Amino acid sequence: MQIKIHRFICLLFNLLLLHSYVPSDFAYGTIIPVLKDKHGDQTKSDMYRGITLSPTIAKLFEYVLLELYEGQLSSDDPQFGFKKNSGCSHALFTFKQVTKYFVTKGGKVYCAFVDASKAFDKVLHNGLFVKRLKKNVSCRLVLLLQNWYGKLHASVLWNGITGPIFVVHCGVRQGGILSPLLFACYIDDLLNELRISGYGVHIGRLFVGAIAYADDICILSCSCYGLQKMLDICAEYGIKWDIRFNPAKSQLMTIGGRDPINSAMRLGKNFVQWVPTVKYLGLHLIGGKDFKLDFTVAKRKYYGGFNSIKTTVGRQVNEVMLLHLVKTYCLPRLLYSCEIWPLNTVNMHELDVIWNNCYRHVFNCCWRESVKPLQYYCESLPLSYLVYQRQLLFFRKLAGSNNTTLRAILALPMVRYEALGLASMFNIDLYGNCSAVCIKTAIWCSFISRIVF
Repeated sequence: MQIKIHRFICLLFNLLLLHSYVPSDFAYGTIIPVLKDKHGDQTKSDMYRGITLSPTIAKLFEYVLLELYEGQLSSDDPQFGFKKNSGCSHALFTFKQVTKYFVTKGGKVYCAFVDASKAFDKVLHNGLFVKRLKKNVSCRLVLLLQNWYGKLHASVLWNGITGPIFVVHCGVRQGGILSPLLFACYIDDLLNELRISGYGVHIGRLFVGAIAYADDICILSCSCYGLQKMLDICAEYGIKWDIRFNPAKSQLMTIGGRDPINSAMRLGKNFVQWVPTVKYLGLHLIGGKDFKLDFTVAKRKYYGGFNSIKTTVGRQVNEVMLLHLVKTYCLPRLLYSCEIWPLNTVNMHELDVIWNNCYRHVFNCCWRESVKPLQYYCESLPLSYLVYQRQLLFFRKLAGSNNTTLRAILALPMVRYEALGLASMFNIDLYGNCSAVCIKTAIWCSFISRIVF
């Protein structure tokens, strides 16, 4: 007799929803410490990141809750983390276009990149429930979460030995399907407080003075006075809701000019340092007159990955397989967030040479020989064409975005001019009836037309 287990799971989940109750096993997690940096000091506890393993059926139940209540767990538009059709590129795109908007008008933008230490682990459970009730979230969902989070417990697994079980009093469940959405809701009021303060940059009536990706928050202001007021709001919010903003890891940077010499900024009681470069969402930003990027680390990672692959596989694979490995594991390190690269300041020729040299290494070609025929037969594009393609596809997706911040920025004349100028290079009607296939075909045809066989 065949047992249809999905019927029993369905019955169980319906009962859990009806009674706003979860079993204790759903609230248990096994924490496995994972070393952050293999070259660091392994005797320090700060060098380890705890990864929590939860029961599979608990995650399945969270997917059901997500399907039922996702609309009630929405967060503010300046929050780009953990949303459908949203990611780091959208947050970086907003930062780029907002700073560019004010710099082109002769202004400066003072930026504060605020670091929240272990913010996911510091969420106050009762505070989270109160915030959700104020947003008119279903009482049944809040009661279920209250029951779930009220019995959280875990133990540490180290070298095959499981430690004693302890109670978890704060923080969202690590690895939980709902956890990112719950955290975004938890800091949603901070973005709203920054908006209603009147400080920060605005484009028309649209507030764009705060950009968030989960716990990575960037604050923008055209004056040091306004920036300090916004930092004070963050500090007060952190004290009230037990979010520890770390001044030592927070940084300040100026786009559109030099850093102010006599403007010392505080986050709480400690000063925050002005720096020439900042790592934000994986990209290294350079302060100064224009929005610029530093590719030194990206190129180092690319070369490291390429050399590692060649050393590992040696001559055990053919050229096509080796090229596939490089495309899969090395090229993404070089092209990370290329959708927002400022083409006027990026040395595209240098990056093209880096990618072309990969073909010369793989196929053992002469250094002066063109690799475009090889790229054609391998059905691959030069790196510059890959960047153009991704940027055009990114602009096309933005046109259908529901995020009011992104739609307002996309409607700016300078942004439309940038998008249409790039599309005109390949005779593409970007805002007409143009599909992703049309864009890829047009760029591929443009590449073929320039090959000399």
